[in-house]
Amino acid sequence: MKSTIALLTAGWVGFGGWGGRAIAQPLPALPELPPLPNTVTLPCLTRPYSIVPPPTFVGVPFSPTIADRPLSNIAVQYAALGQADRAVEVWDQIQDERVKGYILFNIANAVLAGGDRDRAVELLERAVQLAETLDSQPVLLGQIATSFAAAGEVERAMQLARRQTEPWRRDRAIANIIVKLAESGKLSEAIELARRTPEANNSAWQGIVRKAIAIGEYRQGIAIAESLDDRCDRAEALQQATTALLLAEQVGLAIEVAQGIEEAKVRVKALTAIAAQLLRDERPEDAVEILDLALAATPTLSPRQQADTLTEIASYLIQAGQTEEAELLLARALELAQSPSNTYISPVPSPP
Repeated sequence: MKSTIALLTAGWVGFGGWGGRAIAQPLPALPELPPLPNTVTLPCLTRPYSIVPPPTFVGVPFSPTIADRPLSNIAVQYAALGQADRAVEVWDQIQDERVKGYILFNIANAVLAGGDRDRAVELLERAVQLAETLDSQPVLLGQIATSFAAAGEVERAMQLARRQTEPWRRDRAIANIIVKLAESGKLSEAIELARRTPEANNSAWQGIVRKAIAIGEYRQGIAIAESLDDRCDRAEALQQATTALLLAEQVGLAIEVAQGIEEAKVRVKALTAIAAQLLRDERPEDAVEILDLALAATPTLSPRQQADTLTEIASYLIQAGQTEEAELLLARALELAQSPSNTYISPVPSPP
């Protein structure tokens, strides 16, 4: 790699000589070719695009200008190298005021990932100041709040989240803070924060459930999901628990949880996910048993949901070698899909 860089930066790229020995030599001059009639062709490197895709930055709702793209990327990569001062020097050269706060936020995240918490917090505070001048302020503030939580500054994170004027943005920011706490290994703190925060929504609890199961606290995660008051929230959290248990290779426990989900649609989704995993594990007979459980829950679904679910179950039965059963389900799915009840749309009521 170093030798390649040396050749590129020296301007000498030719190879020659004997015995496989590389000898640097200048490129020969190329003859000028006459232009084709009635055509104008720009050399590839002067066209207003590149074969290299623009860098992707976390949370930036629009791309930096062509001039600022390389500066933005270089600044973030300097931060990843642990050179925060150099990163900020490059960042200062960015002209597009719309993206400067977002790029500084990315720099702060890279610095935090490198272990320099204090400097990351300092950069995040600067990003907050820049966010005040942006039309997209709520977007950036919500993201900065999550990074403050990752840095252990939970009170500051919650303060920024509650500055959101729209309730759905506020609730989402708070949920992200709680999930970030759980993902950073502070599960008890995340649970406590969720319990004392009225705005904590189902997304926050689902994140806690996933993390509890991921670290082996299976029963705790399931108990948290089962404790949610709202029926739909409880069903979705249990479905998340099922997915997490599959990732933890706890298939038996996943089946137990899935069967206890009250909402038929969510229960079917959880059971078919288990069947798919069993098929990947080359356990077709077990998969068929789980698909039977899913099939038993379909009569309570709407005709359209039944058609979609029966088709999905049929696809898994085909993989399991149960072609006759699959054909029967597909015939029933087709009947449901073609029924008037599937295509009928209730009219919108007229205003009084």
